[in-house]
Amino acid sequence: MLISSTTNRDRFPLSHNGRHRADKPVSLVATCRFALGYVMLVFDVWRERRALARLNAAGRADIGRNPRDIDLEARRSLFDLPAARLDALRCRVRRGR
Repeated sequence: MLISSTTNRDRFPLSHNGRHRADKPVSLVATCRFALGYVMLVFDVWRERRALARLNAAGRADIGRNPRDIDLEARRSLFDLPAARLDALRCRVRRGR
């Protein structure tokens, strides 16, 4: 899975009326599960970015990205994770999966 760049990386989760929602207190188990999931996500994204950086010209043409876009994505910080993937991790932790 390739990582798409998003513009709303620093947005907060909002309720339907536009205000910040007050989340319920989180248990220690959920916090540990999120921390473990976060570390796993960091390394998954890191591996994806390394694979993206190693693509040859044919691979780049195959996915339709230019070398500049690929270089920018490959150089992102280790902890610069896509917001959608962090949101998915939070949802999985809340559901207990």
